[in-house]
Amino acid sequence: MSALDEATQFLRVFLKNGPEASTKVEKEAAARDIAPKTLERARRALGVRSKKKGKGWFLSLPDED
Repeated sequence: MSALDEATQFLRVFLKNGPEASTKVEKEAAARDIAPKTLERARRALGVRSKKKGKGWFLSLPDED
């Protein structure tokens, strides 16, 4: 499995139950040795959306709006 495939799979699983704080997503990705650039490429590939709520940013899969 390529690094991009691994990051894409991580995002699908991590965001399957709804939006998560971007800082939490980034921290979990780093714990799985997913590089920030790879995570960003996976976000673009999946069409992950970011939305500001209060003082933080939340990420969600495109079909969860």
